Amino acid sequence: MTDPETSTTEATAGAPPPSTSPFAPGLRATTLGMLALIALGAFEALAVSTAMPTVVADLGGFELYATAFAGPVAAGVVGLTVAGLWSDRRSPVAPLLTGVALFLAGLVVAGLAGSMPVLVTGRVVQGVGSGLYSVVLYVVVARVYPEATRPRVFAAFAAAWVVPGLIGPFLAGVIVEQVGWRWVFLGVPLLAVPAVLALWPSLTAIRQGPPARPDPGGSTSSGAGAPASGTSASGTSASGTSASATSDDAPATGPSGDRGSDARASTRLVALSVVAAVGVLALHHAGQQRGAEALGWTVAGGAAVALTLPRMLPTGTLRAARGLPTVIALRGLLSAAFTAAEVFMPLLLQTHRDLGPSAAGAVLTCAAVSWSTGSWLRGRGFGGWSDVRWLRVGAAGMVAGIAVVALVVAPAVPVAVAYVGWTVAGLGMGLAFPTTSLLTLRLSPPESQGANSSALQIMDSVSIALVLALSGALLTALGGPTALRAFAAGFALAAAVALAAALVSHRVVPRRE
Repeated sequence: MTDPETSTTEATAGAPPPSTSPFAPGLRATTLGMLALIALGAFEALAVSTAMPTVVADLGGFELYATAFAGPVAAGVVGLTVAGLWSDRRSPVAPLLTGVALFLAGLVVAGLAGSMPVLVTGRVVQGVGSGLYSVVLYVVVARVYPEATRPRVFAAFAAAWVVPGLIGPFLAGVIVEQVGWRWVFLGVPLLAVPAVLALWPSLTAIRQGPPARPDPGGSTSSGAGAPASGTSASGTSASGTSASATSDDAPATGPSGDRGSDARASTRLVALSVVAAVGVLALHHAGQQRGAEALGWTVAGGAAVALTLPRMLPTGTLRAARGLPTVIALRGLLSAAFTAAEVFMPLLLQTHRDLGPSAAGAVLTCAAVSWSTGSWLRGRGFGGWSDVRWLRVGAAGMVAGIAVVALVVAPAVPVAVAYVGWTVAGLGMGLAFPTTSLLTLRLSPPESQGANSSALQIMDSVSIALVLALSGALLTALGGPTALRAFAAGFALAAAVALAAALVSHRVVPRRE
């Protein structure tokens, strides 16, 4: 008797293998739509750094300069949390459309703003939307693309940052100089609508959440995304408590009582994210105050973050416990160090070196090119280095690059030094940053990869917001943008955070039993 499996294999042996390209005819429009959204988000993130000095000069309200960057990052924490929960319970269609709508609405508010408080409000709305749609795009990949195609989709996502990184800062500078800073915000919605229309056929095909599948513990779990409070590689939940497949925090697809407990866990996690975001903004507000009022806001904001963040991350993250907790902590340190230096560099060059927005923005382009180069080298596995070595070399490159950039605070140092230093820092970031993503997946069991990836992004966002709050406080306390010592302190903070990343990088290796 002929083995059916053998017959099938023989029958298809001569057929060409199915295409794994994300640009195959049935997938091309969806891929292009997602890449357009990612590229527009990347352009906007880079363009705002170039445009913001001009925005402040026009609207005033310099005390909100750092908040204009940290506000959307903090608000994005809420979006990241809600997106995962919403996508697991429903299809990703509604959260994706809601996220894009909020992102565009925030840009319109910012572009039409007549004052800095209104602009910051628009940026906060934009941050919630960005957090929603950036997570949901990954769920769309899981629902629409065959598994063999997904690695190429994620590679295309990374490439979607390259072109905006190369031309975004310069183009933003030209827009500011020739058309006006408002079009840095108002131009993006015009281009986002075609991207959503390209995605629409795939979105309408996604009607329901993924089918439930049994887990080893006998309960059911969702086929995409992460539980409301997923377990980490160490067996602890993303909220820092122990979890099992049958706990109240596990996904609920059974009786209504189970769904109720799951809903309570989800509500608790969203509430934690809101409190954390509010705490970060309180710290920013404290940085603009003086005396007892500043102390009060600092205590309140610090308490909010301290009480919530540990419960949203794997146990041991904030003390850099060996293994996955250190990986997540490193991601926060790397992002915080890079951002702390990046957002103030155009301000320094325009305020004290008389560069125009396009020339100052070209410094960010240098880092985008070197970051891409570093990521390419990391992907090729150059030299057969260990993960620890990639992290150490990358973090050391960031320390060196930031230190070189800081030299430009001295008027006698040529401006070209800033371009060289930031290129070195970008190269270091390109070596280290993707290593944290690879290690997160490697150290996570399959059922926890979604939850731990979410924790990675939350740590990323909160760390950036916290360091921006501290940087803003330093800038205000030391004399504002006219005081060179304020910039020196900001770069020193960035270098210190990068040095901390280098010092703890060896702890990504789990302790052997």
